[in-house]
Amino acid sequence: LLFLLVVLLLLVHWIGCVYTSIEYERGFGATSWSSPTERENAPLWEQFVAAYFWALNQVTNKGGTPLKPVSQFERGFELGIAVLSLFVVATVIGAISRLIVKAGAKDARLATKSREVTAFIKQRNLPTELADAIKSHVLTVHEREEDKGAFAVYAALPEQLKRDVAMCLKAE
Repeated sequence: LLFLLVVLLLLVHWIGCVYTSIEYERGFGATSWSSPTERENAPLWEQFVAAYFWALNQVTNKGGTPLKPVSQFERGFELGIAVLSLFVVATVIGAISRLIVKAGAKDARLATKSREVTAFIKQRNLPTELADAIKSHVLTVHEREEDKGAFAVYAALPEQLKRDVAMCLKAE
C-alpha cells in the first residue's frame, strides 16, 4: 500500500506539471480554469505548490471547489484525470482485497487443520492435557509452515549457491 501511495503522489505531481506547462503554453489567467497571471512570476516553489494543490484537488475533489474547465481541451484534460483517478481507486481497492483474501486463506487453512486435530482427539478420546499439547504443537507447526518461503528458496538452491549464501551470512 505504501508503494501505491507513492505512485499516487507521483501521478499527482505529473498532473500538476502538465497543468503548469499548459498554463505556460496558453497563458496564465487566460481562462477561469488557469492560475492567476501573477503566479507566472511567482517563485518556482509557489508555482509547484499551487500546481500540486490543483492536481490533488482534481483527483480527490477535496480542498475547495476545483476550477471549472472552459474549453473542450480543458474538459478533455479533466476527463483524463477523472479516468486516471478511477483506475487509482480500483488499484487500491484491489490491493486491499488481495490482502484480505490472503489473510482469509491463511485462516481457512488453520481452521481446517484445527477441525482435523479436534476430530483426531475426539476419536481417540485423549485426555485434556495431551489434547492441549497436540493443539499447541499443530499451531506451532502451522506458523512455521507459513514462514517456510525463505527456507524453500534456500533448499532449492544448488550446493555451490548454498555455500556462497552461508559464507555471506558468516561474513555479516
